[in-house]
Amino acid sequence: MNSATVGVVIVFVIVAIVVVFAVRTIMRRNAQNAADQVIASFQFNEGALRLTESEIIEGYGEDATRHPVAGLTATVEDSGSVNRRLTATRMLLLGPFSLAAPKKLDDRELFLTIEGPATGILRSVTLKDKSAATGAAVRRFAMAINTASRVAVPESPES
Repeated sequence: MNSATVGVVIVFVIVAIVVVFAVRTIMRRNAQNAADQVIASFQFNEGALRLTESEIIEGYGEDATRHPVAGLTATVEDSGSVNRRLTATRMLLLGPFSLAAPKKLDDRELFLTIEGPATGILRSVTLKDKSAATGAAVRRFAMAINTASRVAVPESPES
């Protein structure tokens, strides 16, 4: 075997190990979601939030923090903007065509705030280089929390 072949084999083995661990992690999380009867989940910058009919779970494992869903309210707020600017490199490389291809600066983020009688959770998602579907998914997750909260809150007796 020559050194190029050995290099390719080493890279292949490393990629295979990474793929095996990624698949194993996904399978464990799916099994944990099934065991906890998770109805919705989302991976935020700070970690996963998982929703069941009766609680919100922060993360995975036995040490995951659990909050009762009754009485919680979830809201989504956005921050940041997309700006375009000309850079010296683009002007040198593209000349007058750089006006048609300005550099895009995207610092948008979504913040999910979950508040309740004894609960306060804040999570963020950076929207840079992500599809519009990410924002919609965060909003759907907030709607699922609000729906589960309304269902879990017992009806107050009418006076």
